[in-house]
Amino acid sequence: MGLLDEQVSPAVAAPVRANHPEVNVVSVPTWRDADLRGEPDGTVLRLAGEAGLTLVTYDVSTISPLLVEWAASGENHAGVIFLDHRTVAQQNLGGQVTALLAAWTAGCDWNWTNRVLFLQPAVRSSRSANAARPPALPCLQQVEEPAADPVRGGIGGCTG
Repeated sequence: MGLLDEQVSPAVAAPVRANHPEVNVVSVPTWRDADLRGEPDGTVLRLAGEAGLTLVTYDVSTISPLLVEWAASGENHAGVIFLDHRTVAQQNLGGQVTALLAAWTAGCDWNWTNRVLFLQPAVRSSRSANAARPPALPCLQQVEEPAADPVRGGIGGCTG
């Protein structure tokens, strides 16, 4: 599925894999013997793409301009999923797991080449205050059309 960058806790990977063992999710601090720690974003994004891993990050401010630059030059990536502290707090590991599982469910069959998604906030029910109901899963917002390239990157292990 993806590569969690240094801003996403590596502790998120295990519960995602536990819920869906077919989902390949790794983190920068543990992938490739941690040799990507502190590397420039372009290097991380490029190597993730070469491995067919969608980058999962909170780093909108530096990854977004990089994506614009790559699009202008014709360079491909294996997709980016942006998390935002307003939608899923960095300290909310359970929320990150839920959001990534929702992304896997929604995007299992997608071509992730050059796809960019922002996870959106959960929708809360307007039911009575006495009726405790968990929020719905976050939905996804696609912000960039994927390339017509038939090569599939990103989310693997689709079973249906």
